[in-house]
Amino acid sequence: FRLWDQLGRFYDLDFIVPHQANGRIIEAIRTRLNFPPERIITTLSEHGNTSSSTIPFCLSKLASSLTGAAKVGLCAFGGGFTFGAAVFQVNPHRVSPRGDEADPCSAK
Repeated sequence: FRLWDQLGRFYDLDFIVPHQANGRIIEAIRTRLNFPPERIITTLSEHGNTSSSTIPFCLSKLASSLTGAAKVGLCAFGGGFTFGAAVFQVNPHRVSPRGDEADPCSAK
């Protein structure tokens, strides 16, 4: 909640990674929110709807292009009344135990 308190609005997110159930749903929500399409990360064209793997596929795609302290929002939904969301900020100073740069999406 601390990051969201600092963030204030979803417009301040650098990227949004939604669950990839349906491209029309993602586009309708993006349009309604007036969020830039280049900041919505999807892999539907490469993988289709892979159920619970859609967000990890997108994070893998996004990881190589993250710079600075990017703020990323994740959101998902499922059958019935199942949903979840999270916001994280990339740690630009994370270094792996090997001494090289670590995956910026990995935990602190």
